[in-house]
Amino acid sequence: MDEDQTTSPLGYRWIHFKYCSKCVLPRSSSWTTTTMAMDSGNAKRYHTSDLVYFADGDSVYLPDDTVVDRPRSLIEHLLWALRYEGINLQIMKAVAENHHRELEKGLITEYEKYKEHENFRRVWFFYELFTETETPVDDLPDSIPPFALFDPEVYVAGPCYALHARQRYLSC
Repeated sequence: MDEDQTTSPLGYRWIHFKYCSKCVLPRSSSWTTTTMAMDSGNAKRYHTSDLVYFADGDSVYLPDDTVVDRPRSLIEHLLWALRYEGINLQIMKAVAENHHRELEKGLITEYEKYKEHENFRRVWFFYELFTETETPVDDLPDSIPPFALFDPEVYVAGPCYALHARQRYLSC
């Protein structure tokens, strides 16, 4: 589904449009992008697993009654995309390499709020991997449970064997 004056992209499609238009958005039906009505307010829900509207096989159109807290910043769109659209390494790498200052600022700003969320920790990991720099935030404490960086139910992954202490993830 292409955007027009009545829709606004979310997640990877928004990031693609705003930050890395040279990246290729997959045309596969197993990968979705999301748009929503431009005049949607902020008192709605995103979508639940049982409420997804497919418009043309590779896009999801969210009507007004399914949207809340529209993402506003780069980090919010990345978190939203990871949660609802999966991992797109091409876009993650392009953003990390070309807009690293804005992404690092978002990571620092949102660290205390999201540091225990898996998708925030994924963005943080991929940022540090692709830029080969360390974000000036503390390592996570041992009290935060680890998670698998790539969900073995979604991605082909081997056994989880190494715990990485900084973001507390398991490499599989």
